[in-house]
Amino acid sequence: PVLVETDAPVPALLRPLAWCGLERHDAIAAALRAPQAVSAGPVVRADWDTVVVRLRPGPEAALAVQVQMADTLYGEAVYRELPRALSNAWAAYRGGLTAGLVRQGPPAQQWRALETALAALGAQLAALCLPGASGEALTALLDGCPAGRWVEVVFEAEGAALLGLPFEALTLPDGRPLALHPSVVTTRRPWGLTPPVAGPVLAGPLKLLVAV
Repeated sequence: PVLVETDAPVPALLRPLAWCGLERHDAIAAALRAPQAVSAGPVVRADWDTVVVRLRPGPEAALAVQVQMADTLYGEAVYRELPRALSNAWAAYRGGLTAGLVRQGPPAQQWRALETALAALGAQLAALCLPGASGEALTALLDGCPAGRWVEVVFEAEGAALLGLPFEALTLPDGRPLALHPSVVTTRRPWGLTPPVAGPVLAGPLKLLVAV
């Protein structure tokens, strides 16, 4: 990628790539001829906050959950197993979705049932991932976000089962979907993976939600 302005933000997905400024004509020419000859530019940071939700098997529990914002631990909980209510809500939503696909266009009543199941799934995920006062603290952080400031919510989990939970369906305590908040960027990170040096940088109001 070529950076047109020196202070333009570099999106998070492009930071691992080599990029250079528009004025570096020689470097651009070198990149076209031999990409390995150009090194990545400096990281451009925007205003951002990071909230980390950690899920991993604990020494004396099947699952330990922690929510950290900056250097403060806002909530933690331990479970002997993944809550059955969450597993049931997830199964109910997937079952309703599969039925809709088989019938080639579910009626309005079935769509409402799917939305209800999705809301129930979001509430169960919130109960698991936002213990204690962390849900209220996250809501306050988002509601106080000025324009141009981003909040990266990282779901850090150990193991495929936990990392594969449908975190995008999680709702805030007031019922709003977390992933659809205009200031939120949600990411997943395997446990133990070193986080990037800088936070997310997004240009413009564009947000993409891909549901498979």
